[in-house]
Amino acid sequence: MDKKVCQSCGMPMDDADVMFGTEQDGCKSSDYCEFCYQNGAFTMNGDIDEMVETCVPFVMQGSLDVSEADVRAMLKEILPDLKRWKNR
Repeated sequence: MDKKVCQSCGMPMDDADVMFGTEQDGCKSSDYCEFCYQNGAFTMNGDIDEMVETCVPFVMQGSLDVSEADVRAMLKEILPDLKRWKNR
């Protein structure tokens, strides 16, 4: 089974009760994490470059052996394939 990732920021979503965002009716979103999507709307309305810069520090926290430049490059490669950014 493929690991579920947020279709906005790429964060792994492991715990459905905690990690999934919510639709306007309060149901869990199947595509977006709680940090990117709440009450049926995105929490950050910037472009993909702003999302990359927002995500870099969080990825760096869990990646002690990876440079900031490598994290930024990885995000620039991954994010464009996610549902939110794919057709932009």
